[in-house]
Amino acid sequence: MASGGGTNSRGAEVCLYSARVARPVSAASVHTTLALGRVRVPFWVFGRTRTIRIHDWLVSRQLVSISHKIDIVHAWPIGALRTLRVAERLGIPTVLERPKAHTRFAYNVVEEEAARIGVPLPKGSEHSYDGEVLSREEAE
Repeated sequence: MASGGGTNSRGAEVCLYSARVARPVSAASVHTTLALGRVRVPFWVFGRTRTIRIHDWLVSRQLVSISHKIDIVHAWPIGALRTLRVAERLGIPTVLERPKAHTRFAYNVVEEEAARIGVPLPKGSEHSYDGEVLSREEAE
Protein backbone atom coordinates (compact mmCIF):
# COMPACT_ATOMS: atom_id res chain seq x y z
CA MET A 1 0.00 0.00 0.00
CA ALA A 2 3.03 2.25 0.29
CA SER A 3 6.49 2.54 -1.12
CA GLY A 4 9.60 1.75 0.91
CA GLY A 5 12.08 4.62 0.93
CA GLY A 6 13.39 5.49 4.37
CA THR A 7 10.27 4.52 6.27
CA ASN A 8 11.59 1.12 7.37
CA SER A 9 14.68 2.70 8.90
CA ARG A 10 12.32 4.74 11.09
CA GLY A 11 10.48 1.67 12.35
CA ALA A 12 7.57 1.57 9.92
CA GLU A 13 6.52 -1.68 8.33
CA VAL A 14 5.73 -1.22 4.66
CA CYS A 15 3.44 -3.55 2.76
CA LEU A 16 3.59 -3.05 -1.02
CA TYR A 17 0.88 -4.27 -3.38
CA SER A 18 2.00 -3.81 -6.95
CA ALA A 19 0.72 -5.15 -10.26
CA ARG A 20 4.23 -6.45 -10.86
CA VAL A 21 7.75 -5.77 -9.70
CA ALA A 22 10.63 -5.43 -12.15
CA ARG A 23 13.41 -5.72 -9.57
CA PRO A 24 13.64 -6.71 -5.91
CA VAL A 25 12.29 -4.30 -3.31
CA SER A 26 14.02 -4.82 0.00
CA ALA A 27 12.28 -2.12 2.06
CA ALA A 28 8.85 -3.72 2.04
CA SER A 29 6.88 -6.90 2.16
CA VAL A 30 5.97 -7.20 -1.52
CA HIS A 31 2.82 -8.71 -2.99
CA THR A 32 2.26 -8.79 -6.73
CA THR A 33 -1.28 -8.88 -8.01
CA LEU A 34 -0.54 -9.60 -11.67
CA ALA A 35 2.11 -12.26 -11.42
CA LEU A 36 1.97 -15.98 -10.94
CA GLY A 37 5.21 -16.82 -9.19
CA ARG A 38 7.94 -15.31 -11.35
CA VAL A 39 5.70 -15.07 -14.41
CA ARG A 40 4.37 -11.55 -14.88
CA VAL A 41 1.04 -11.08 -16.64
CA PRO A 42 1.54 -8.48 -19.40
CA PHE A 43 -0.91 -5.58 -19.38
CA TRP A 44 -1.87 -6.29 -23.00
CA VAL A 45 -3.39 -9.66 -22.08
CA PHE A 46 -6.54 -8.01 -20.67
CA GLY A 47 -5.90 -4.48 -21.98
CA ARG A 48 -4.37 -1.68 -19.92
CA THR A 49 -7.60 -0.33 -18.40
CA ARG A 50 -9.03 -3.73 -17.47
CA THR A 51 -5.69 -4.89 -16.07
CA ILE A 52 -5.43 -1.81 -13.85
CA ARG A 53 -8.97 -2.36 -12.62
CA ILE A 54 -8.22 -6.01 -11.83
CA HIS A 55 -5.22 -4.87 -9.79
CA ASP A 56 -7.35 -2.30 -7.94
CA TRP A 57 -10.04 -4.89 -7.22
CA LEU A 58 -7.48 -7.41 -5.90
CA VAL A 59 -5.82 -4.82 -3.64
CA SER A 60 -9.15 -3.55 -2.31
CA ARG A 61 -10.19 -7.09 -1.39
CA GLN A 62 -6.86 -7.72 0.32
CA LEU A 63 -7.14 -4.44 2.22
CA VAL A 64 -10.29 -5.68 3.92
CA SER A 65 -8.51 -8.73 5.31
CA ILE A 66 -5.41 -6.84 6.53
CA SER A 67 -7.06 -3.57 7.57
CA HIS A 68 -6.20 -4.13 11.24
CA LYS A 69 -2.50 -3.88 10.27
CA ILE A 70 -2.77 -0.77 8.06
CA ASP A 71 -2.27 2.81 9.26
CA ILE A 72 -2.31 4.57 5.89
CA VAL A 73 -2.83 3.69 2.23
CA HIS A 74 -0.60 5.27 -0.41
CA ALA A 75 -1.93 4.94 -3.96
CA TRP A 76 -1.27 6.01 -7.54
CA PRO A 77 -3.76 7.45 -10.05
CA ILE A 78 -5.99 5.38 -12.31
CA GLY A 79 -5.54 2.12 -10.38
CA ALA A 80 -6.85 3.00 -6.95
CA LEU A 81 -10.50 4.10 -6.95
CA ARG A 82 -11.93 0.92 -5.41
CA THR A 83 -9.02 0.67 -2.95
CA LEU A 84 -9.51 4.29 -1.86
CA ARG A 85 -13.24 3.72 -1.36
CA VAL A 86 -12.63 0.59 0.71
CA ALA A 87 -10.02 2.40 2.80
CA GLU A 88 -12.49 5.22 3.43
CA ARG A 89 -15.17 2.74 4.46
CA LEU A 90 -12.68 1.11 6.86
CA GLY A 91 -11.59 4.49 8.26
CA ILE A 92 -8.02 4.21 6.95
CA PRO A 93 -6.44 7.51 5.85
CA THR A 94 -5.24 7.65 2.25
CA VAL A 95 -2.67 9.52 0.20
CA LEU A 96 -3.05 9.67 -3.58
CA GLU A 97 0.24 10.52 -5.24
CA ARG A 98 0.03 12.40 -8.53
CA PRO A 99 3.48 12.15 -10.13
CA LYS A 100 2.62 14.45 -13.04
CA ALA A 101 0.39 17.34 -14.04
CA HIS A 102 -3.33 16.88 -13.52
CA THR A 103 -4.65 14.80 -16.40
CA ARG A 104 -7.25 17.34 -17.57
CA PHE A 105 -4.51 19.99 -17.76
CA ALA A 106 -2.12 17.60 -19.53
CA TYR A 107 -4.75 16.62 -22.11
CA ASN A 108 -5.43 20.28 -22.89
CA VAL A 109 -1.77 21.29 -23.18
CA VAL A 110 -0.85 18.32 -25.37
CA GLU A 111 -3.88 18.85 -27.63
CA GLU A 112 -3.07 22.56 -28.03
CA GLU A 113 0.59 21.89 -28.75
CA ALA A 114 -0.17 19.12 -31.25
CA ALA A 115 -2.57 21.47 -33.05
CA ARG A 116 -0.05 24.31 -32.96
CA ILE A 117 2.70 22.27 -34.62
CA GLY A 118 0.31 20.34 -36.86
CA VAL A 119 1.18 16.86 -35.64
CA PRO A 120 -1.72 14.56 -34.77
CA LEU A 121 -1.32 12.35 -31.72
CA PRO A 122 -1.01 8.64 -32.47
CA LYS A 123 -4.19 6.63 -31.91
CA GLY A 124 -4.16 5.26 -28.37
CA SER A 125 -1.51 7.68 -27.11
CA GLU A 126 -1.64 8.07 -23.34
CA HIS A 127 -1.69 11.81 -23.99
CA SER A 128 -4.81 11.71 -26.17
CA TYR A 129 -8.03 12.69 -24.43
CA ASP A 130 -9.65 9.70 -22.73
CA GLY A 131 -12.83 10.60 -20.89
CA GLU A 132 -12.94 7.30 -19.00
CA VAL A 133 -9.41 7.76 -17.60
CA LEU A 134 -10.12 11.40 -16.75
CA SER A 135 -13.37 10.53 -14.95
CA ARG A 136 -11.65 7.82 -12.95
CA GLU A 137 -8.75 10.05 -11.91
CA GLU A 138 -11.12 12.84 -10.91
CA ALA A 139 -13.20 10.39 -8.87
CA GLU A 140 -10.05 9.22 -7.07
